Amino acid sequence: MVTTFHEGKYTDDVREVYATLLSMNVGVKNIENVIKTVLEKLGGLKVERLPKKTFAEYMMVEAKALAQIQAAEAMLNSNFNTLHTDGTKRMGREFGGLQVGTDSGQLSLGISELVSGNTESFLKMIDQILSDMGSLLETDEDIAVKKAKLLLSVKNLMTDRHIVNTCLKNCLEKMRFECVPEDGDTPEEVRTKVAKLNGFKCNLHVIVNFASQAEIGLKQWEKNISNLDNVEDNNVNFTYNQSTTDFIRACCKLCVPGADEKSGYGSLFRTFLSDNNIDLKLTTFHGHRINLLFAMGASVFFHKDNIYEFIDLYFEKENRNNLLKAVANYVKNPMYLAGCRAFGIVDKLFTGPLWRIIENADHILDLNQVWEQFKGFLEIYSQDATDLVEGKILYKNYTNIDEIFGCLFAVEDEELNILTTEALQIILLNFQLILERQLSDCLPGGILNEKTDGIDINLREQSKSVATTNIISERDFANLDRLQREKPNANLIALEVNLTQNEKIEAVKTQLKFRKKVLHMNVEDKTLLQFSSNTISFSLAELISNLKVLIHLNINVDNAQSGTKDTCIIFCIKSKEEREQIMEKQRELICIKLNEIKIKQNPPPVCEPVQKKPRKSNSNKSNYQSQNHDNVEETDFVVSKPSETYTPKSIALKAGQYIAVAYIDTWYPGQILSVKNDLLVQVKFLCPSQNMGNLFKWTQKDDISVVENIFIFCSDFEVKAKDSGGRTRVLTNYDTICSEYKKYYNTYFV
Repeated sequence: MVTTFHEGKYTDDVREVYATLLSMNVGVKNIENVIKTVLEKLGGLKVERLPKKTFAEYMMVEAKALAQIQAAEAMLNSNFNTLHTDGTKRMGREFGGLQVGTDSGQLSLGISELVSGNTESFLKMIDQILSDMGSLLETDEDIAVKKAKLLLSVKNLMTDRHIVNTCLKNCLEKMRFECVPEDGDTPEEVRTKVAKLNGFKCNLHVIVNFASQAEIGLKQWEKNISNLDNVEDNNVNFTYNQSTTDFIRACCKLCVPGADEKSGYGSLFRTFLSDNNIDLKLTTFHGHRINLLFAMGASVFFHKDNIYEFIDLYFEKENRNNLLKAVANYVKNPMYLAGCRAFGIVDKLFTGPLWRIIENADHILDLNQVWEQFKGFLEIYSQDATDLVEGKILYKNYTNIDEIFGCLFAVEDEELNILTTEALQIILLNFQLILERQLSDCLPGGILNEKTDGIDINLREQSKSVATTNIISERDFANLDRLQREKPNANLIALEVNLTQNEKIEAVKTQLKFRKKVLHMNVEDKTLLQFSSNTISFSLAELISNLKVLIHLNINVDNAQSGTKDTCIIFCIKSKEEREQIMEKQRELICIKLNEIKIKQNPPPVCEPVQKKPRKSNSNKSNYQSQNHDNVEETDFVVSKPSETYTPKSIALKAGQYIAVAYIDTWYPGQILSVKNDLLVQVKFLCPSQNMGNLFKWTQKDDISVVENIFIFCSDFEVKAKDSGGRTRVLTNYDTICSEYKKYYNTYFV
């Protein structure tokens, strides 16, 4: 019999199990039956009693409250916070999301259903969420006072580029003005200055609007130069007006599996490509997703010959449906091919590199110079784009050179080159319209440009928590879509918990394990590093409390360099910033060991080697430790066998290349985004799947770090999709990578 109820309440084990299952999207109605079934069928155990649905629902509310407490404390402990907000419509229902950027990172505050997407609805949502957070803070102050403190901790606003956000900023400034303490010594001008918000807008939405404007401009160009008698086919019924965009959309519907179940032949086309050892570069076309129009234009141009051959081989003219007829008509027309090629060149030379620059910028104000340079490019090449058509690279470190890149610039057809040049100039001219209209604040003379006269000299410090994009809001809505598909009957609180539960049980336990077993943290109160006491497990709230105590312990971090055990470095394996800190210490060790290995491999001529018997597998470790002892005259060490020692390799690094990076806990695969110099590269990491070997996936939030080349130990592998979904990946030469890492670890980390 499993005991679940003790001294008038359910045990903490029960609470932990319920919290874990809820975080795994188990419905509140099913948790009881799931636990009983597992215990009875697999364990042969009977359960004394279990909480019902209401208990699980209360735990949902509790989890949301914990998340909001964490966010409120982070806001009050941080200066110049950034408020993120966005709205969306799902199945006729309007939703608004609120997030915050603090010194400690970005946190989700909540999602609410709105009456409409106007300014008034968003203000009510913000006011309600901040009031809820204020009521949870453990102080004796009035809720209104605590809400005012939270609101005044915000100095920046990050939104998309919808017109409603300008009005929202003005209304929030009025709310902040009312929260500023009023006394006789504080002039109204000072209160107004304190209440002022820095209104930043998502930089990626500029690329979205580039696509919309480019489509309009290119349609007009096509209309002006096309001969309708030559372009139209009376046997083709076009779903949309003929255009390059419709050509791209039609190709995606025809050639992408699942894009059009009625008229498409995606699976057949993918098989056709596989027989010719060609990878499918197309994906489902969803309106104007960021850079999608330009990227798919490049892919359509890459597959143009494959599409033509596929239609001609498998489908007789009289038996083709309207989609096949439309694509067959498009793919033979040089004007639409030139439009696709122009879109592809924009992707490779402009928007693709620009996207990477935006995501990798250290500070949002650094992008002002990027946009100014971008404007200069537009002014030059909108007049004459010949150099671009010939393949001139503008952003060397951020340009992905692949087979599509080569296809776009390996064209000898003079007519196609002329049409592409004209189309490209039209597109860049329309880019200028968007740039001057939407980025005037960031260009010279703008209110967010540090070079403008009269700008607050503290603007850079005030905006340090501002992200370059509003991606956190978009990510919350993407998670909302996923959760609604997985749990269509869940209410909004249940969905919010999954979006805002920033500290879960496993994450907290991992932190405690790391401090105990890796950092060897030694504290007087041993229970701070434990998960239970007297056979009763600690609750999530207790674990979080213990972790906070450990984090704030005033332990001398300098002891880490002297090798003492009583050291606590605030470090998290999954944190990019802290991971880079620990790797900096490892870099020093590796450099020392590299020098030692060189000395061992090339001893001074006066020293004769001492013949030794083969050592055991732990000889490396003992010899390395002996070098740190006082017996410096002893030279009877033995260099590891070649099969057990890692030999540094000279790897030619380039953007788009997959590499394996060594860390002290394990190794991680990733893709090089850019090569900064001879020593540093920027890497986007894959995340290993739990309890699986060769199985990785891209994280929802990009894990991007700058890595020194001394930590890159292998590049001789490829990353391939495991299934049609494309998110789960497997590595070729996986066993070889593991073997190389073992050698690297034994050589440098032991």
